[in-house]
Amino acid sequence: MEQPYRLDQGIYIESADVLLPWLCANATARMHLGLENYRTDKRTLVWETYPILGGIPVALHCKFVRLEHEPDTEPRRLRYAQFFPNLQQLGVNAQQAFGLIKQHLSQQLGTPPISSNGGVLYPFAEWEWDKFAVTLKLTGREPNQVCVGELWKKPIPRGVLEYTRMDSPE
Repeated sequence: MEQPYRLDQGIYIESADVLLPWLCANATARMHLGLENYRTDKRTLVWETYPILGGIPVALHCKFVRLEHEPDTEPRRLRYAQFFPNLQQLGVNAQQAFGLIKQHLSQQLGTPPISSNGGVLYPFAEWEWDKFAVTLKLTGREPNQVCVGELWKKPIPRGVLEYTRMDSPE
């Protein structure tokens, strides 16, 4: 069965017609996409304004992680990515972007089996497939809300989730 957006294989960068394969090293990513716009830490390379997931313009934060059991001689590999929609290019605020992107992804991925429209929890949606997972969430309060998505290669190795913490040590 054809997997939406080729997420079973990696992250498809539509404007470049490039598939960034899961578990590639950061040197491979640079070979495909060119030098990153910036780095947020030693594990994260950021490319701005690439369309993914059917045309959504995003800043793509690729996370290259070495697992605990892997020796230091092993390169860090692409295990997941965060994406931040370009609100200016979309012409919407974060809350509107969440709604539009959730609707857009639901057309390809189906109704998210886990979701919230707000209330006690921040709005979020999560889609699980055999080989990948996609999450979309809205964080923060007006006027500082942020719409952020995550793309995960599955199975998610033990120990990788600790790297999703914003305050994780370098």
